[in-house]
Amino acid sequence: MEWIKQNGEEKPSLVIFDMNNANAKPLTLIPKLKSKLKKTSIIGFLSHVQGDLKQKAHEVGCDMVLPRSAFSQNLPQLLRRHGAPEDEAAAE
Repeated sequence: MEWIKQNGEEKPSLVIFDMNNANAKPLTLIPKLKSKLKKTSIIGFLSHVQGDLKQKAHEVGCDMVLPRSAFSQNLPQLLRRHGAPEDEAAAE
């Protein structure tokens, strides 16, 4: 969470979590991120057979939870949807 403080006004438009990454503790970290980054979308991905984990991810604040295969397949579209507006990207 330190990077949020160092980042000043720049806030990510999207945060992606591998819901199976035990080191990241996503079910603990997602609510903290949601409270600090209200306009940031949070997407989680997991195995398609993990229905209980999918439900918990939604409960703690994931805006979208996808099976790993759908996440991989739709990643380019997700990144485009949450990327910088076209005029902002052109100015860089």
